[in-house]
Amino acid sequence: MESIYWVLCWACHRKCVHCYEDRFRPYVRSALESVIAEAERNAPRVLANLPPTMLYRDPAQPDAPPRTGRVILSGGEVLLDGVRQRVTYPVIEALRARYDARGGVKIVVQTTGDLLSPAIIRDLLARGVWTISVAGVDDYHVGLEGPEKQAAFTARLRAMMTAEGMTEAGLSVTDRSWLDAPGPLFSFFGATPGSWIGRLWPRGRAWTNGLSTATLDDNFCNRWSGALNFLRHGWAGSEVSIAPDGSVHPCCI
Repeated sequence: MESIYWVLCWACHRKCVHCYEDRFRPYVRSALESVIAEAERNAPRVLANLPPTMLYRDPAQPDAPPRTGRVILSGGEVLLDGVRQRVTYPVIEALRARYDARGGVKIVVQTTGDLLSPAIIRDLLARGVWTISVAGVDDYHVGLEGPEKQAAFTARLRAMMTAEGMTEAGLSVTDRSWLDAPGPLFSFFGATPGSWIGRLWPRGRAWTNGLSTATLDDNFCNRWSGALNFLRHGWAGSEVSIAPDGSVHPCCI
């Protein structure tokens, strides 16, 4: 497949007002252990049922060599203490063990960026992570309101990641040349009105808090990371989302 978006665990250190899923929030004590244990228990079951290879072809160039697909590991926050050691790192290692001899896989770790440190970056790169994608650069994340705070945040992370030999990449659905870059890469994005998700998803806290401007004219299913082409297994555009309980969805749930 071209892409698998695997939500590893519900645990997050934030409870953002625009989030599409109420279960992404801070958990403490037994509740935290419960969601981590769920992720830890289900990860081997998910791994056992992933495609035999992550290779795919471009229908525009059907005779060209196959390209290497991506597994995007997301949350919640996959770099939280406990989640990181018990779920994220073992899953990365298992993905490499599964696919290295089957054409490879490009592993993306999606994070708010709040918890990134030089030590964690080195841990991820040592395990063969292709891209670290910082997804929290927007006004909805407390402490990052406004362009000045966001610029300072990205500058600090950019310095850390370039110091580890990483290269910044764009995340564009129109220019996808970065998908063939060898890595390691890093990127920044957020829930801004003009990029990525456009109108906020009509579900979760975004809907409860009246932040979504989506209407029936916004056909989320007919776009990338919606249900568009998700069944075209082996071809560009095929993507599914996997939840912490192992449920499979044709798009981000």
